[in-house]
Amino acid sequence: DCLYYAGCIDQVNIPGLFSMEVVVRRVEAIVEAYSNPSRPNWENSKIYSGQGTPEDLVAPQFKTYVTRRNKDELELMNARTRVRELRGSPLVPRGEDAADGAADGALPDGGRGRGRGRGRGRGRQGQADG
Repeated sequence: DCLYYAGCIDQVNIPGLFSMEVVVRRVEAIVEAYSNPSRPNWENSKIYSGQGTPEDLVAPQFKTYVTRRNKDELELMNARTRVRELRGSPLVPRGEDAADGAADGALPDGGRGRGRGRGRGRGRQGQADG
């Protein structure tokens, strides 16, 4: 029906339209699949419709680039881990361990820094009431 209406009523140039070729290929694929109505076979439908696999959508050069980039990032991450292990630097303590260290006085000045308060370390004690 689609081809009939396009050619007779709309009077379009069917051979010049790629969309009509897609419609014809789809109709051919359906007719071929239902050549045995009790068991439709869709194996050849990709060939009729001109479709490829989803892998065909991604350019091979881009796949190569992504693979190389992931490999480089993995190597960089491994190198950073090795450097950290060789330096012997412990990881930053998290959670309760970090709070315990400050409370125990393990940090210089008891965990209190110089801060950025007013009065250059005097805090509110050295300010005049105002």
